[in-house]
Amino acid sequence: MPPGQGKIMYSKLLFVRTAGIALCVSLSFGFAESGAWAQQPSNATNTVKSEHAADRALARSVRKALDRQKGLDIDDVRILAKHGEIGLDGTVPDGSQLQTVSSVAASVPGVKAVHSYLSVREEGN
Repeated sequence: MPPGQGKIMYSKLLFVRTAGIALCVSLSFGFAESGAWAQQPSNATNTVKSEHAADRALARSVRKALDRQKGLDIDDVRILAKHGEIGLDGTVPDGSQLQTVSSVAASVPGVKAVHSYLSVREEGN
């Protein structure tokens, strides 16, 4: 490994982890500001569980729709669903796929909004 290469790899890993944490925090604030969390009844455990199940089902539906789309490489795309809002995080191989992934996700029944934090994968990664 060339001198300094380890620092570059560590910096990239640190950046990816930091970006992931920032995504989670920003989605949390976005959902809180939109009132999505405020709509939950205070002592409705069954309602919360059913909402979590619905979120997981919606994320799976989005994943399936993306998998069916020819030519998309979504191996490094993470999908988060919360009350009908979809968060997309990760990388795609080229810029043409950025809009396609968001459009396909938005077309899934039950999706109210799509928040894309996708970026183009660096060559060699």
